[in-house]
Parts: sequence; structure tokens; C-alpha cells
Amino acid sequence: MSSEWSEMAHGLPDNGTRRLLRATLLLVAEGPRRSSKELLKRSSAVGESLAGPLRKDVMDSRIRGYTVAILIALAAIACGGPVDPSKNQTETFSRFIRPGFVSFGQDTFSISKTGEVSITVTKLDPPSTAFFAVILYFQNCASIIQENQFATVGRTAISTTLTPGTYCVVVADEGFFTGPETYTVTVSHP
Repeated sequence: MSSEWSEMAHGLPDNGTRRLLRATLLLVAEGPRRSSKELLKRSSAVGESLAGPLRKDVMDSRIRGYTVAILIALAAIACGGPVDPSKNQTETFSRFIRPGFVSFGQDTFSISKTGEVSITVTKLDPPSTAFFAVILYFQNCASIIQENQFATVGRTAISTTLTPGTYCVVVADEGFFTGPETYTVTVSHP
């Protein structure tokens, strides 16, 4: 046994791998003399002594995580999954904004299926290359979902995936406007 051990352990790093190999060889050598139930009990004890006891809380959390992931996938399949962005509808809103302020009013839109949403300011009048903020809120502008403080005309300011609900978009000057602006924003959503 010791010669087998030294041959197999040669070249292995000096860590738990050597101990595990030695414990496995001992179990194999004892095999004919012990019942399978005793060997299983002994191998569990060896495993715990090398790696520590299995933590039930870790295993439970992994199982819960897998279960939730499977349920979400099944729900998405049952609902037809997220809407393909090429099938999105587009809504356009125009509002007035003064320097240093938020747009007067809020632009709301509702979606009935989970899918990708993109928000782009397509025009500022008079034309400007200044940065401004585009803010996406959840229901009645109560809580911010996403904000881009460095939005520019013609570039997608916000792109995210949303679930069914009512949302609103607000545009705000970050201190770069030199005069009042009228903006046009497009929202592509399911």
C-alpha cells in the first residue's frame, strides 16, 4: 500500500489532493473486509474531514436558486416569452423644458408584455449638442428605474428590459442648456 501511495502521490501538490488520494486508497484496500454500508459511512467521514461538513444552508439556498430560475423560465415560456424588439411599438412625446429644470409634465406609457424598451431624444429645438438627463420611472414617476445624465440627441439614452406596467419618462437639463428647449422623445416598447 505504501508503494502504491508514494507512486500515485508523486507530482501532486502538497494539499488536500494528496490526503484525498491516500484516504481513497485506504478505503479501496479495506473494501473486501467491510460492508458497503460501512465504506459509505467511512467515505463520508473522510470527505467531511477534508472539506468540512456540508453546509445545509448553502445547499438549501442553491436548491431555492435553481427552483426560482426554473420557475421564471417556465413562466416566460408560458407567457410567450419576451417580445421581440422588432415587434415593438413606438410612442413619441414632445415637451418644453427651461434651463436648469425638468420637463413640464411627464410622458407615460404602458406595456402589457415583458420586453426591451429603448428611449431616445430625437430632437431639441433650437438644436443643441448639450448633455441632458433622461430618466425612466416606474408607475406615476414614483421611483427611478434607470437614469442617463449624459444623454445626447439621436443616441439611445436608455435601453432596458421591463415587465408589464405603467412607466414614465422625464427629460431634465443638467445645467448645459443656454435657453428654453422643446424636445421630442421616442419610446420603443412592447
